[in-house]
Amino acid sequence: MPARKKHAKPPRKSDPSFRPKSYWPPGSRAAEVEIVRIAISSSSRDAIVLSARRSDAGRIQYRMVHEDAFGRTRHRIAVKPASSAAPLTLGELIHMLEGACYSGPCPDEGDDEKFGSVIWGTLQLSLEHGIDHADDYLFHLRISSAHYPGLEDHYLDRVSDWCLANCIEDDDCKKIVRLRTGRYPRKRVTLS
Repeated sequence: MPARKKHAKPPRKSDPSFRPKSYWPPGSRAAEVEIVRIAISSSSRDAIVLSARRSDAGRIQYRMVHEDAFGRTRHRIAVKPASSAAPLTLGELIHMLEGACYSGPCPDEGDDEKFGSVIWGTLQLSLEHGIDHADDYLFHLRISSAHYPGLEDHYLDRVSDWCLANCIEDDDCKKIVRLRTGRYPRKRVTLS
C-alpha cells in the first residue's frame, strides 16, 4: 500500500510592491475615498476605516477612524505616514496598518502596548475580555480594500496564525482554525 501524503493548502501570496495607479477613478472629483475597511464582527457592527484625501499641494493625506454602525466617528487612529506623494505600495500599506494605534492612552496604564494596536490590539482585547475561544476570532475582523486585492488574503493568513498562536484550550481549537482556513493537512486515499 502506498504511503499517505499530507497535503496542506499553501499560504496565499501577495506582492508587497503592488501599487495602485490612483485611489480615485479617472475623472473623479471626490475629495475623499475609502482605501481600507476593517469590519468588526460584533454586536455593535463597528468598522475601522482608512481613507485618502487630496491636499491642495497634491499630496495624498491619510485619515483612519473607528466608526460606529451609523458612520459616526468614535475614535481617531494615528497612522504613519500621514501623507504621501503617490498611492502606497501594498507593503507600505501593511506597515501602516500594523503601526496604526488608537490616539490617546488606554484607560488602564500599561495596556497601550497590548491593546493599542488597531488590528492585533482589537483581537487581543476581544479574546481577553470576551467569552469565545481563539478559533472564534478567525473571522472577527474582515480587512478589505477595493484598491489592494491581496490585502484580505494577507490578513486572513495573519489572523489565522494569530488564532493558532492563541489556541490555549486544546488541540481541537487548532484543528478548527485549520479546517476553517483550508490549511489543514488532508489525507489522500488511493483505491487499488
